[in-house]
Amino acid sequence: MGGEGMGRMRNPKITILTPTFNDAGFISQMIESVIMQDYQNWELLIYDDASTDNTEQVVAPFLEDRRISYYRGQRNLDQLNALYQLTPHITGDFVTLLHSDDMFSDSSALSRTIRAFDGDVDGVYADLLVVDSKGMFRYEIKTPDKVNEKTLQEAFLSLGSNVVNDVFFVRSNVFRRVVFRNYILWNTFYWMVLDSGKPRTLKLVKVAPWYKYRVFGEGYLNIPSETRRAFVLSGQYRTIVELGWFYGLRGVPLFLALARIPKVRVLTRKMGGLFLLRNPQSLEDIYRYFEANAFLLEELLRRWRSGLTNPDVLSFFVAPLDCMKNFGRNKEILVVRNLDQSDPQYFGKDARIFFDDLLAGVATSRLYGDLINKAPVLKAVYVSEEESVVKIRDILRFLCLPLPILMENESPEVEKSPS
Repeated sequence: MGGEGMGRMRNPKITILTPTFNDAGFISQMIESVIMQDYQNWELLIYDDASTDNTEQVVAPFLEDRRISYYRGQRNLDQLNALYQLTPHITGDFVTLLHSDDMFSDSSALSRTIRAFDGDVDGVYADLLVVDSKGMFRYEIKTPDKVNEKTLQEAFLSLGSNVVNDVFFVRSNVFRRVVFRNYILWNTFYWMVLDSGKPRTLKLVKVAPWYKYRVFGEGYLNIPSETRRAFVLSGQYRTIVELGWFYGLRGVPLFLALARIPKVRVLTRKMGGLFLLRNPQSLEDIYRYFEANAFLLEELLRRWRSGLTNPDVLSFFVAPLDCMKNFGRNKEILVVRNLDQSDPQYFGKDARIFFDDLLAGVATSRLYGDLINKAPVLKAVYVSEEESVVKIRDILRFLCLPLPILMENESPEVEKSPS
């Protein structure tokens, strides 16, 4: 996938993407860590996601440097939407993420890291240097020595947790083809590639740490809300469902028993040979995979359930696991006709908005509610208009429902339910 190596690129530009929300206390340290780099061909794109503090005033003096651009939204839509808004402004050859309360590790972070791009390397990754509110080093968050299909299997058995991290540093063409769609649009792993009929990953090289990660800061991660928790959980759900087309959980009772022992839990993700089925050969295999994988969703929901008190939010997460548990026995097909293309549509990046709307009683497309309510008995979705297939596919992906889409002459002889 990659591109030309560094040997043939002269002084490539690095685009640094920074979403921010109420980080006035730390954002100047982040900007200063960029300005101090000995590699100077960069652009810093900051998107202020409707901060209510004085972030704009703190950033203003730095805008004299023409390499720094600042954009401000009118409504807080969460960090993936902030990155979505920055994407059209990217002009660099490489793209990386730097959160507004984090920093580059030292003045040579960019020059040292960019040298690792050679040949067909898609991107680089590293351990994270965790710092406190004063910027003092506390510990490292370790990442795998290699990123490959085994890493995907580990993430699957880790209930959809990102065992690498979300701090991407990739070629711009890789960002647009893979990272934008996976991470920004759909809130799944930026390094996962599932478009070839076989699970694989980007070609990433591990390098020395370049990133200071502040875990005692402010901003997005400290928004104490049920919808924020639901946003994170929905990303893990979606990852499990999408990998479920390739992997099936086996030995469910033993896996769940081990996964519920804190000191043993971390080891279960390394046991792919014991707990994973791979390469389904038939539709029946896929049904069995999803029926077993429902227990991964159930275990994940068990760990998060105490923080989900609203019944409508909870229904969102119960629907996929009920659908998958009954997959082989379900009989009903939901028929969709005359889909209104102007109805609001949600992608993974919009999950918090969706849950906010649910809690506020804001009307969404009836189809979302129909799919959630009928998921426990659904076998498939029948679409009467070809132009609606893409939208239905994305709605199902948002709702984490692995239902096939049928069109004319594809419908099996089962009960149909109109929508």
